Amino acid sequence: MPTRRISRREVLVGGTAVALAAAVPGRAAAQAKELVANTYGGGWEAGHRAAIAQPLEKRGIKVTLVSMLAAELVARTKASAGGRPPVDVALVDDGPFLLAVKEGVFQQLPMDRIPNARRVYAKYRAKEPFGVPIGASQIGIAYNARTLKTRPESWADLWKPEYKGHIGLSTPASTLGTVTLLSFARLRGGHEGNVEPGFEAVKSLLPSVSSIQAVPANLRTLLERGEINIAPMWHHDTTIVKMKGTGVEFVLPKEGGIAGLAWLAITKGANTDLALEYLNQGLEPDSQKLMAGAPSYIGPVIEGIEVAPELRGIVPATPADLERLKTLDWPKINEQRAEWIARWNREIKV
Repeated sequence: MPTRRISRREVLVGGTAVALAAAVPGRAAAQAKELVANTYGGGWEAGHRAAIAQPLEKRGIKVTLVSMLAAELVARTKASAGGRPPVDVALVDDGPFLLAVKEGVFQQLPMDRIPNARRVYAKYRAKEPFGVPIGASQIGIAYNARTLKTRPESWADLWKPEYKGHIGLSTPASTLGTVTLLSFARLRGGHEGNVEPGFEAVKSLLPSVSSIQAVPANLRTLLERGEINIAPMWHHDTTIVKMKGTGVEFVLPKEGGIAGLAWLAITKGANTDLALEYLNQGLEPDSQKLMAGAPSYIGPVIEGIEVAPELRGIVPATPADLERLKTLDWPKINEQRAEWIARWNREIKV
């Protein structure tokens, strides 16, 4: 079932109209069993529908999934302060999650009412109880092995002449783009507190870049069409294209892949009881295993989930996979990210 951008008002008004038309007893109770959650679309939407929404619907809870990226979700939730939030359960990645916690957007969670949270890898647990991780991702390099004969081994390989005209990038408005910018900065001696080498690196790479996208999923589409042949990408987007027999492969650069977590949090003003059920269902072993396979390929965040042999080393699932992944200083990044985005928009053009 496709998702679309939809407001809380549309959801509730539509539900009320249907209920009034039916004119049957129990209308209020039926409405009280309605939950709204956002997804990122694509494989995320499919995985969350099959692994979380459908099991809840079998228990009489209506779940509406809306496609909304993390930054927009946080902004709209802040704007609704004092009223009903656009969603009950928010799906957000590391940077927006920590920023939203700092700004008081999410409820503190009663962890004793999320029993499956005890299954989460210790490395993935939040320092404060404002969210639970639902999926693990890693950023590396996607490339078409049929078109490009040399396998990239390092971020530095993107500057090789043979890749000229084949490269796609994402802007730092996305987590993928922010991580890419910082990976380039680190390659040249920079870090979270000094991203200048990253901007210099991007500018030197521009002659080889054929497309820059604000939405990472667009890079996946371009890669599948052959309009680009190499790009920094999330492992799950790469795997979706790979499994279609396109010749696309995923490489963790020798500098290390970058870990990314997707978090589920409950907004202030949400239907807390139902939202807690949503979080707990997402951490059920069967749900985590389902999301780790086709068509989502999302890394499990709880112990004991095995992935298919062909996905090992791509979908992070084991303690050894976790140890290979690097993390970023997102609180430090959040202090500067808006400035980086504005600068990128001014200075980086293809």
